Amino acid sequence: MRSRKLKDKLNNYSLYRLFFVVLYIALFLPYIYAVFYSMPATDDYAWAIEWFSSNRLVEVIHRVTWNYMNWFGQSGIFAVVIQVFLNPLYWFKNAGYSFGICMVIVFTGIVIGLIISLRRLAIYLIKISNPFVLDAFIFLTISMLFTTYYYADVYNWWSGIPGYSLMMVVMLYCLGCISKYANTGDKKTYMTMIISGVISCTGLMYCVTVGLFYIFLIFIINERKHNILEKIKPFLYFVLSGIVTVAAPGNFRRTISYEKSSIDLIGGVYVTAYDLTKRYIESFRKYPWMLGLLVSILIVAFVEKVNERKKLKHIVIGYLFTFIASFGALYPYIVGERKQIGDELATRANYISDYIMIIGLSFLVFETGQWIAFKLNIRLKKTIVIAMVPLIMCISFACAKMFGTLMYVVPYDIMVQRDRIKEINNVWDSIILEIESSKDTDVVIHKTDVPWSRFSYPMGLDSGDESRIVVDERYYGNVNQCAQIWYKKKKIKVYINQ
Repeated sequence: MRSRKLKDKLNNYSLYRLFFVVLYIALFLPYIYAVFYSMPATDDYAWAIEWFSSNRLVEVIHRVTWNYMNWFGQSGIFAVVIQVFLNPLYWFKNAGYSFGICMVIVFTGIVIGLIISLRRLAIYLIKISNPFVLDAFIFLTISMLFTTYYYADVYNWWSGIPGYSLMMVVMLYCLGCISKYANTGDKKTYMTMIISGVISCTGLMYCVTVGLFYIFLIFIINERKHNILEKIKPFLYFVLSGIVTVAAPGNFRRTISYEKSSIDLIGGVYVTAYDLTKRYIESFRKYPWMLGLLVSILIVAFVEKVNERKKLKHIVIGYLFTFIASFGALYPYIVGERKQIGDELATRANYISDYIMIIGLSFLVFETGQWIAFKLNIRLKKTIVIAMVPLIMCISFACAKMFGTLMYVVPYDIMVQRDRIKEINNVWDSIILEIESSKDTDVVIHKTDVPWSRFSYPMGLDSGDESRIVVDERYYGNVNQCAQIWYKKKKIKVYINQ
């Protein structure tokens, strides 16, 4: 009688969904803590200044035009629009905890959008119909994304959000639209697919992923569906959107301004391939629970009923395309920054390639599990999986403990460093207050014993170039120069631990 009651409880949809909600809260509460202690930094000041007009919409139009012609980047036009128009520093002037609250709201919205987009993609791409399997698969994938790497210049930096985490959600939504259109041919989905794809491809880092995914799903897997013109048109729009970004005169002017060697397209291929391969290997070595999560996804796949045989060649092509898509996300950065083997990469440069790698592996491992289940006629009960997955994760974390990498579990490490995260914010907040309250036009600040944490993204003010710039003569500057304009000072120099 008791075992039957336990079985009924495990089969209760509301009960296990509540359990997943609790797990999500435990996963993301530390993140919200770290994000709350964000502060305006570097380009946030540049995008908050009224360079062209006091009318924000006019400012946005001029800023996009000027950037496109003079100082563009990989994030694209739509990212610049959002960076300028919705900049919390501009709207709330960093009053009280306004900046941190805005960042928490945006981060929460992006996480929700990420979960919704992944669920949509899972339903239409790998055709998960079992509610428990869908919830478990999404949670395991999200856990892989948010327990391994932390990207402070994406999560804690306003200027990093539109071109990276927000555009990631748009891209995943686009992939879901492509998947739905491939299955249904729905005309409304066709239009949303084109719009979201065009927006995604304004970011150089997403072009290859969107293009490859569209080719793979529409031209390879569903080669006989839809008329040829209808199939080609979206792809042409995606390519055109990418070309508009690549051809921006601001890209060439920005690249030439760097005092570095000339661009090496061929050398960039070798460096990107090396860095990606190294990243894959280091991820599994440093975060053994990644393997545990992937094995858990494989087992969860055995619960889902397999109605048709999965084609092994499509799965193999998927693994190959995942690597190529990760390559395409990292390559523009490697080439543009003239990176060499062994050079340190910006955290946000790895953000997109890491997400593509982890999400791609999650979906393909699930498909592999479905292929095995059909081949060997395996189907596990939900209760067995509920017992097996925690055991697998316990073994994974035990391995991490043995290897000395357990402290790298992000939510756990945030809580360990919570006092340091707050202290860093307090130090920089005191610097801002000192600048604002100073009656001098030349402000020089010295701070010692300032801690560092991978969960903080400091303002960036330093003792470097503080040469004054005039708004009507120039329309961009470094953080010191832009902070001088923002705080109405002639000079700002900040010495940290010097």
